[in-house]
Amino acid sequence: MIQFFIYFGYFLLGVNTLFLLIGFKKNDTPFKMFCLYSISMSIVQFISWYLAHNHTRNIFMSHFYFWLQFFTLSLFFYYLIKSAKTKKIIQINTVVISLIGVISYLLYPEQLNTYSYVEIIGTTFSLVAYALVHLYNLLSQEKKYYTITVGLILYLFGSTIVFLTGNLFLSFPKGYYTKIQFLNISLYAVYQGFILYELVTMMLKKKKV
Repeated sequence: MIQFFIYFGYFLLGVNTLFLLIGFKKNDTPFKMFCLYSISMSIVQFISWYLAHNHTRNIFMSHFYFWLQFFTLSLFFYYLIKSAKTKKIIQINTVVISLIGVISYLLYPEQLNTYSYVEIIGTTFSLVAYALVHLYNLLSQEKKYYTITVGLILYLFGSTIVFLTGNLFLSFPKGYYTKIQFLNISLYAVYQGFILYELVTMMLKKKKV
């Protein structure tokens, strides 16, 4: 069952990335930034899968995952949110979180081989905050990227719990860690489904115009 969700999530990620690449030139800047995010995640997921397939430890890839997700989605919300004040906050927060991350690695370099709590909390909750601001703005705006944003919030809350308990479960027998990972894998597949729904809806709307 877990293998099915893993590959189903990969399949949806691949389909979404393809759709995003096809619509890259025809859409706005937020769309392009989300395309960059999807490409980055595809690369990270492929390398992580390849390492795991060859029985090589791949936890260090989580750092690439969190930071690439943070930077690309910060750009997505930066261009998506119209408020100049919010844009400034995103700029400042990106610099602050990045500096905190660098300092954390310098002080505790052993984090490079484990899940970093500072990294997980700082990057993830920043993105959740941006997403919630966007949802609030949508109360008086066109519901653009609504489904993607809702899916992102649901996924980030669930995956954060999984990753924050990751170091604890690494010391347990493999079966325990696999079970807790199943939550993240399932949520990821659902999240990709939300993205696919939004992309298909956008394409259908453009065909009607």
